[in-house]
This record gives sequence, structure tokens and C-alpha cells, in this order.
Amino acid sequence: MPEGASFSKECMRLTNFDLNAANGNRDKYMNGTRPQYHLFDYLDELFPGINGAPNLAYYVSSSNSVPGFVENVYPRDIYYNEPLPHAATKNPLTEAYSQLIEEGELEEGENLGCGPIALFTLLDYYAREGGCPWIYEWQQEELVFESQVELMKQVWDCSWVVVGSSDVGTGMLPLWFSDAISRMMNMKEMGGLWTMKRLSYIDGAYPDREAFFKSVIDAGYPFVINCGPSSRFYGMHYITVTGYEQWTVRTMHDTKQKLMFRVNENWMRTEPCYYDMDWLGQDLLDDVWVLLPDGDVSILDKIAISAEDMPFGTGYPGVETPDYVSVGTSAGAFEIETRRLRAQNYEDECIVLSPRRENFGNAWIEFRSPVPLYRAELDVSFWRSWEKEYIEENAYNLEFGTRSAPASLFMVDKDYMGKIDRISQERAKPCIIPFGVPNYGLRIETGCLGIGDSNKGRFVINELRVWVDPLDVERHLQGTL
Repeated sequence: MPEGASFSKECMRLTNFDLNAANGNRDKYMNGTRPQYHLFDYLDELFPGINGAPNLAYYVSSSNSVPGFVENVYPRDIYYNEPLPHAATKNPLTEAYSQLIEEGELEEGENLGCGPIALFTLLDYYAREGGCPWIYEWQQEELVFESQVELMKQVWDCSWVVVGSSDVGTGMLPLWFSDAISRMMNMKEMGGLWTMKRLSYIDGAYPDREAFFKSVIDAGYPFVINCGPSSRFYGMHYITVTGYEQWTVRTMHDTKQKLMFRVNENWMRTEPCYYDMDWLGQDLLDDVWVLLPDGDVSILDKIAISAEDMPFGTGYPGVETPDYVSVGTSAGAFEIETRRLRAQNYEDECIVLSPRRENFGNAWIEFRSPVPLYRAELDVSFWRSWEKEYIEENAYNLEFGTRSAPASLFMVDKDYMGKIDRISQERAKPCIIPFGVPNYGLRIETGCLGIGDSNKGRFVINELRVWVDPLDVERHLQGTL
């Protein structure tokens, strides 16, 4: 017997009137003001014979959900083409929508689409909660909203979306969704770390879909479903599953257990809804996309290198100075060569670059690795909040470089001359600067006018983190890399 129903989280108890309304004129109660409209005419199929029963209630026996997931972010009412009530507050998709219209990427009346929104919410989750901070270039709390807006615009630029003839509906085929994923992975340089996996409902690989999806949530991963034609309500629509609850449902006739999945609808104005798995459809055209770590991720060693790991001490060298940093991995230790000018180790707390000094005008440090770095991150900031006054109107520049091979020259990878204001001015709250993969080293250079006799314009490196493959380290130590 087919089963299925959608419950609003607010639907703790239903009266006779509510049941009759839900099983009667659906359109009359689809105004969003009564949470029980989600039930409409499927109660008979979920609980045969209870139509007209005095009450219905549920009790949660267990639950789990991914933390920090952005919900209710759809910016506009798809039927009336007006901002939704929740979009009146600070909403990253509303801002992205406005900017895309201003830039001519969207026309008035068009919508962002459920597919791009679903992909945005996944990537935003991994940037803030899922261990992938490099998705967002700037990690300061005050810049998260700006990063979210930029991410949604990047997702839109990577997406193929068809706008309906009425300029209201949008469409995105699963193939296009997959292509958008690939484009975003390449843009964010996430190849080899995370990938979107397509799971078919009918290929037999996961015969117990309900248990599998529950295990995905338990592992901390949200996932996207493209509901096909067999879905009772969400035909050809992208929804995101972010959690589940085990419900004990009581009626005057029976008690049943149902596993209900928490769904971010990516288009409605309601709170997240709860659906059983059968209700979402099980047709050939239904697709499930799960962003999961590739198997290769587990073999990478993550190494944090702090100032106390650096062999050089205080004092700013006036000539290029080489040193070596020992890096321990599961395959043994290897050395990263450092070269520096006007860069010091400040009491094993941080590395400080000071370019503003007469006869200098620049400061830099290089980390030269003999093995490929499959990812790298720097925690950086300025020395103090008042340090910035020494660099304003002083032609200050900040560049980060990488090299593609051990014998290659460093090439500028990121020029932050126009983004100085985004660099944290508090050492206790550094920025995270990500780098592409693979590379064989990093170069950080600051510059300004070479004036004065004090150390000013100071730029701080709080920590360097790198990911290496132990097999590469082993081959390097054996002299075969």
C-alpha cells in the first residue's frame, strides 16, 4: 500500500475540523496560515480508516539534523513575484537576487530556481559547518553574509536554468545540476577532496533507502533530492534533506512508527517540513545527490605549522635568510625550506612581516615544499587594530603566490591590494586564506613606502596548515619522487 504524508513541525495535534479541512478542499487551506494544510488528502493512505477521527498527535522518540543549515532563504514568492516575509530581514539570496538583476544576469520577474538554491545551501553548509572553510575566501564573522551573497552569484553563473514562459517557474535538469556541481568544484578547487555522488533509487545498491538516508544524516551530511514525476507534490523539484525524526503517531484507532525526514523546500515560505521517504517519489527520473568526501581524503595528512615550529627567532633580517622547518607525517618527517626578508618569529607566537622601514619597503616569506601540498590554508591578520593607520595612503600591497613545481618560480595567486579592509585587525580572530591544489609552496609578500625608523605595517601569520599525501612523503624520503 502506498504511504506518505507531510507534516509541519507545528502540527502537534489536529482537531476534527483540521482533519476534515485537510481531507477536504485543499485549495481553501493552502494559504500558508494553517500548518495542517500540508496533510491535505493523504491521511487516509498513511492511517487508513481514521478520516474524521477526533484527534491525531505525534511524539518524537529520536532525532538528528545537521547544524547551522541555512533554511527559508528563498527570496521571492514564486506565485506573486514579491519578496517573502522572511526575506525582509537580512537574506543572502535576496541580496544576490538584487545584484544579479542590477548586473543584467537576471530579468525582473525571474527567479533563482530551486536547483541553484539547493546547491548554494549545500556549499554554504560545508563552508561554515562541514570542515571546508576554503569555500569562503573570508571567514570573519562580519563577512559571512557577503561571502554567502558571492557564493550564490557564483552558483548562478555556473548553472543552466530555464525560466518558464510566465517568467515565474524555473527548471534545471539533473544533468545541468551535475554540471553546475562540477563547475563549482573546479572553481573552489575542491577536486580530490569532495564530490557529488548520484545515488539511484532503483539500482539496488541501497535497497533500504530509508536506512541509508538516515545514515547520511548521522554522518553529518545534508543531501539534495530531485523529485521526479512520481512525487506526490514535488514533481521535478529540488529539495534538501537536513535531518530526521522518529515519530510515534497516535490516533484513536492505532499507534504507528514513522521515520520523517526534515526537508528544506527551497521555495516555500513555511518552516522546514517533515516527510516520509515514500512520499518523495521513487521513479526512474528521481535523483539523489549527496556531497561526500572522496576516499582519497582519508589518506591525506593534515599538518598545522605554527610559529613555535619555526627554527628562526626574533629580529627582522635585512638580507634574505634561509631556514628549514621539520614536518612530521605518518610516513616520516620531511623539511620545508623557508626564505625570508623582514620577517621574524615573534616569541613563538606568530610570524610577523614588517615592510615599512627606511631602505626596505617590502617584507616576504616563502615556504618551499619538496612534496605537493594538496591544500593549504593561512591564518592571517594585522598586528594590532591601530596598525592600519600606518599603511593608509602609503601604497600598501599584499600578495600571495604559489609555485606549480619544486623548481618553478612563485607566481602571484592572490592580490589583496584592494581588499586590505577585509583582513582582520585582531590576532585573536585571524582570516583564513585558502590556496589551490596542488602546489609546491607559498609566498607571502607585503610592501609599502620604505620610510621611517620603526617597524610598521606589520602583517601576521598565525598558522599554516597543509595537506600532504604520505605516499608522496615516502617517495621523497626514498629519493624516488
